[in-house]
Amino acid sequence: MWPALAVAQGPKLEVRARDGIWIAVGTALYAAPHVFGINDGPPPCAPCDPGSVPWFDRWAISEPRPGWSAASTAALGTLGVLTLGDLLLNYGGRDPPAPAVKLLQSVALALGTVELSKAITARSRPVLYTGQAVESRDELDSRRSWPSGHSAAAAALATSYILDLSSRRSPGAAWRGWAAGSAGVAVGIMRVAAGRHFPSDVLGGLAVGVLSAVAVHRIEF
Repeated sequence: MWPALAVAQGPKLEVRARDGIWIAVGTALYAAPHVFGINDGPPPCAPCDPGSVPWFDRWAISEPRPGWSAASTAALGTLGVLTLGDLLLNYGGRDPPAPAVKLLQSVALALGTVELSKAITARSRPVLYTGQAVESRDELDSRRSWPSGHSAAAAALATSYILDLSSRRSPGAAWRGWAAGSAGVAVGIMRVAAGRHFPSDVLGGLAVGVLSAVAVHRIEF
């Protein structure tokens, strides 16, 4: 697993008030669909015609598999604990270190962007193309397929972590970065295996996560 890391020497990095801007933006984006009731009606069809799904997504149509869904959530949680824990251990001190704050900011922005995008696109999940469509049609979440939130959060965690490793040239940065990136992709694959998302949902989520982390690391307020 993750090796023990030496605590970096030097002054502690304090959190500034403006560090909350990205989290505020993410929160606002996340809340917008709920405040304005964006596309909160029933799905246009249940069951829907599988032939209407693009060929590159059609093969992934399946009924939900709870085991895979639980596994993807566990994998995402593990990735979050390991990356955040590594950054906290590496910097130490009482104040939350800047890299850990950026990690959280990246996830907040990614999840906010995903929530708004899900509401705007209102894409039907794979379950609405199966025999369980009638039972699922009244669930608002059944119309929140694109992009994948799990994939976005995983990509945001991995990308923010990798950007920090590369900027500090930490020992073992290469294999740790590969491990984090691979874990992020694995989360996306498991979401498809769980019958919760189409492949394009996962690709969209990964893109949102990567771009969110890059924005947080590159744009200073």
